[in-house]
Amino acid sequence: MTKLNEPNSLLLKELQLLRRQYSALKESYIKQLLNRNIIQESSQLNEERLKETNSLLRLVNEKTKIGGWAFIIKNKEVYWSNSVTDILELPRGYKPSFDEAIGVYAPEWKDKIKEALTMCEQEGISFDEQMEIITATGKRFWARVIGEAIRDDQGKIYKIHGAFQDISESKFSEWQVKKLSMAVEQSPVSIFITDIAGNIEYVNPKVIEVTGYSLEELIGKTPNIFSAGLTPKRVYDKLWKTISSGKEWRGEFHNKKKNGEFYWELASISPILNEKGVITHYLAIKEDITVHKEMVKDLIIAKVRAEESDRLKSAFLANMSHEIRTPMNGIIGFSDLLKTPNLSGEKQQKYIDIIIKSGDRMLNIIDDIVDISKIESKMIEIQVKETNINEKIDHLYNFFRPQVEAKGLQLIIHKNLPEKEATIKTDGEKVYAIISNLIKNAIKYSEKGTIEVGYNRSGECLEFYIKDTGMGIPKDRQKAIFERFIQADISDKMAMQGAGLGLSIAKAYVEMLGGKIWVDSEVGKGSTFYFTIPCNQETKEKNTNQRNIAFEKIDNNFENIKILIVDDDQSSETLLSLIVEEFSSEIFIARNGIEAVEICRNNPDLDLILMDIQMHEMNGYEATQQIRQFNKDVVIIAQTAYGLLPDREKTLNAGCNDYIAKPLKFDALMVLIQKYFNT
Repeated sequence: MTKLNEPNSLLLKELQLLRRQYSALKESYIKQLLNRNIIQESSQLNEERLKETNSLLRLVNEKTKIGGWAFIIKNKEVYWSNSVTDILELPRGYKPSFDEAIGVYAPEWKDKIKEALTMCEQEGISFDEQMEIITATGKRFWARVIGEAIRDDQGKIYKIHGAFQDISESKFSEWQVKKLSMAVEQSPVSIFITDIAGNIEYVNPKVIEVTGYSLEELIGKTPNIFSAGLTPKRVYDKLWKTISSGKEWRGEFHNKKKNGEFYWELASISPILNEKGVITHYLAIKEDITVHKEMVKDLIIAKVRAEESDRLKSAFLANMSHEIRTPMNGIIGFSDLLKTPNLSGEKQQKYIDIIIKSGDRMLNIIDDIVDISKIESKMIEIQVKETNINEKIDHLYNFFRPQVEAKGLQLIIHKNLPEKEATIKTDGEKVYAIISNLIKNAIKYSEKGTIEVGYNRSGECLEFYIKDTGMGIPKDRQKAIFERFIQADISDKMAMQGAGLGLSIAKAYVEMLGGKIWVDSEVGKGSTFYFTIPCNQETKEKNTNQRNIAFEKIDNNFENIKILIVDDDQSSETLLSLIVEEFSSEIFIARNGIEAVEICRNNPDLDLILMDIQMHEMNGYEATQQIRQFNKDVVIIAQTAYGLLPDREKTLNAGCNDYIAKPLKFDALMVLIQKYFNT
């Protein structure tokens, strides 16, 4: 910036010197040259002095591009000095008319010069104006035009004379300075100028906008006024060392605004040198990068989350593969062993038990995934009724004790309310599911010791706890374990049995019941999970299509039923046929919806249709709708592999009387059939 302005500065200094010289001569010589009487007197001056004066005037005219002019009011005669004609690129001695003299002014300035001449002629008002002039060759430039009224002995104005100066260079310099000033003032970045001690001498409006300080509050202060104490001292030490040596420093500051808000700045600070190379000031240009910093921070967080999500996905896929393949291995392997010739009844029963347990394990995983899907879709509803907590604890104890003891652990329960106080209003099934998931988690991560289950009264809530002596959970994972598909250690080698959904389901149920859940754990010493639920929740009566089917063994009092089984899967069709053959008089089989509609048309006395939903050619929804157009009485029970509430409702809306979820169980199917045919 200094180097750019240096030639202009030198020129301005030279012009100022010449102007002072010219001013000193103006009173002595200009009037003498323009006034005839005074010119006659000047002939009496010493010849040497006159030559000296003329030489100096020529020098002044050349350096300052100044010329004289006169306007005789009476006959409107105009006189230009040679300097004026030179400036206007006209021949020397050229004597213009009044209109020609006015014609050299740019069109937008002609009225202005006429008005100035009139005011000077009529009222004796001098003028000093800057106007644009057009030379004989069409070049435009800025000129300073000075006019002064001259009076005769009677005081009447008879002449106007003055000076004419080409100020194009100074005007250009002025515009350059103005342009630079506007650029600084309107800059989108903060600009400071300080003295060599760091005291602020100038700030642009952006500084005030960013920091919230006023100009008066900043001038004379140091930039330490913005310090938040967050930028290390070594940064400032390096800054001063760099700029004091005449070099530029670049870096970041974590500063504080007047209102206490923190912000980030990217700064460039450099010294300003004078013509001798001496540092006189420092220039700082700063950009507010707070938003950029936040974006970078968010991107880093997103990157970490993406990487964790990728690791989680890999671990989950590996874990799910293990969870599906392991029970499938048991089902397929022991099913194959059942084909062994001369297999004893004891071994057959043992293999069948393993197949059933493997199937149950796989169903547990599927059920967890379905449950978490319901939770995510907000399809789970709370069914509040009177629930005996002690009974729930006893049921859990009887259910899990064999599994716990088989692993060499001890299961201990604590029921801290007497029977008459143990009945509360809540969704007992959700409470059972929460405790069940937490016990499963304790069994999974414990190799020795005990598992304790209990509760205590805490005001209007019950506070439950499930304590184990297992591996424990690292502090940085204690919140993450409640997220879906996440275990305390997600690496492939440490992932345990399970899909990582149990704790997520438990947390969702607790929150649905109006409670909260947390864990207290130490690696190597075990974990204690706590959760609370209100003792008396408000009852929510909702009419839903979701049914809870009891699986007790029942006696069948129905027979000779005509049944149509609609299923495109051979195994499912065979299983259903075996289940219903003992009480059916006739069984029809359809492989798709089209066949089902046709069989139903041809057999209007059908009693029951077991309708598969997902089939090729025509699905169960459409087949049911078509059957209902001509048969309103036949009982249609949908058999679906879907477990979500909208899919169940969709079957009922299509015209089905009821539904049952796959995999089918004998007792559950019997309950449904009894509902419609038992007498």
